[in-house]
Amino acid sequence: MSQNFFKKYSYIPFRLLPLIALLLFTSNIFSPQIGFILTFFLPLIMITYLNGTDRDKKSDAYNLVALAIAAFYSPIIAFYFILIVAVPALLLYYDSVTEKKLYPVITSGIPVLIVTVIALLALPEYRQMLHDAIVQNIDAISKQIQQNNIPLEERGYIAYISNNKDKIAQLGIFLLPCLSYSYTSLLSFVSRNFAYKFRNLPIKLFKVPDMLIIPFLVGGFLILTETTTLKMISYNSTVIFSTLFFFQGLDLVNFFMQKFNIFVFLRLLVYIIIFSEPFMLIAVALFGLFDNWFHFDQMRLKKDKK
Repeated sequence: MSQNFFKKYSYIPFRLLPLIALLLFTSNIFSPQIGFILTFFLPLIMITYLNGTDRDKKSDAYNLVALAIAAFYSPIIAFYFILIVAVPALLLYYDSVTEKKLYPVITSGIPVLIVTVIALLALPEYRQMLHDAIVQNIDAISKQIQQNNIPLEERGYIAYISNNKDKIAQLGIFLLPCLSYSYTSLLSFVSRNFAYKFRNLPIKLFKVPDMLIIPFLVGGFLILTETTTLKMISYNSTVIFSTLFFFQGLDLVNFFMQKFNIFVFLRLLVYIIIFSEPFMLIAVALFGLFDNWFHFDQMRLKKDKK
């Protein structure tokens, strides 16, 4: 598959793909909204380069030098490019070329999780900067909404958020580690099938190892404690494992829609409903969790048994 791919699109400067990905990643500085969307495609670009027939030691060296230059001018951009883009791409690549189980979707978010926790604990000025940024965004959004003609009952919600903006900002800071992990793992999950297709490998459903259910349950019970630190650990672990089980449930939903030959339009409608309704997000995550016991994908219908 990869041979035909490169023959067909041989005009693309494959040796520069990591540099192109790095340049696109810098859009997070100028427009975070656009950068957020573009970042979803950057691991795909990196995987394309890693599997390229034109890749060699020289091209690797050139791109490493480019990354070093970027780190000189903007250490934060280069550092987070490595954590959010390069690490998922490398894990997916080596998972597809080795027989070892690297669990790239699960492990790719660990480095950024660790870095975020250390930064929040060791850098009080970083916490204050995040706090001020969240409060300013809440004030700006509240002011913009209040200028519009909105129903009276919705103004109550806006007033509540505005009056509790400091608590909301503090909660957002505490949840930053799990949100960083979930975002990076999502990038790996989106790119996973693409990485395996390059190697003509069978694409298996994403599964959370059974052993991870134990820390998930322990983290959930920690919410009953009175200690703030343990509560924050509980919130973060709950979000992290809920994200992983959501991926598992989403893979199952796609599996059954393919199994029953659901029309593409209806599939799109199902995805819109899932991502637009918080209840559906929870339902899909529970679907993935219970799959560890019931193995829904292995169930066979009566017509399949014949």
